[in-house]
Amino acid sequence: VENHFSGDYPWMNIQNKIKEKLKLFLGCSENEIAIMNSLTVNLHLMMVSFYKPSKTRNKILIEENAFSSDRYVVNSQLKYHGLDESNLITVSPEKDHLIDEDKIISKINSNKETLSLVLIPGIQYYSGQVINISKISKVCRDNDIILGLDLAHMVGNVDIDLNSHDADFATWCSYKYLNSGGFIGYISALKKLVNDDINNNEDDQFYYQLKYLENSIHIK
Repeated sequence: VENHFSGDYPWMNIQNKIKEKLKLFLGCSENEIAIMNSLTVNLHLMMVSFYKPSKTRNKILIEENAFSSDRYVVNSQLKYHGLDESNLITVSPEKDHLIDEDKIISKINSNKETLSLVLIPGIQYYSGQVINISKISKVCRDNDIILGLDLAHMVGNVDIDLNSHDADFATWCSYKYLNSGGFIGYISALKKLVNDDINNNEDDQFYYQLKYLENSIHIK
């Protein structure tokens, strides 16, 4: 128990030291980073918060060869809302194994009346393709569609500027290119909605999880 509050790196505030370094990898502020859970759990939390299907807008766009756990999360969320894989719009790679970003944009534009969420990777884990996130983000913003990112194969691998990407949420794990244990989630739109600063002596994991449960935040 004493290790929570004493020593060179008290557990209570150790995340603050980590976030000082992480923001340099991510191109965002410390208050937009939450260190918690696992990648899959964080994807569930993000989708529970941001995927709000209606009768007309309920579809999710995802790559055909998405990482298997991402696909499981999406299928679980669809089932949770009484939907199924018929509500998925998938994008397949071309013969060179790369995803045609213009095809993603075309599918967003042609399905903008029914799309609720676009979930894409920063790097496609089969091919190593770096996705032009900002290019896709602009189309999502123009059509009021939520954009989520899985950066598991991107963070610590290539430069990221999350603020310029303007995604609604992103998650990743830290045991790949960050070469560490534990898992890390990133939150952007939630901070904009809450518009609160977190003090260094506050537990941001507990803070944000409480915010997930606030109905007023969900309504926004």
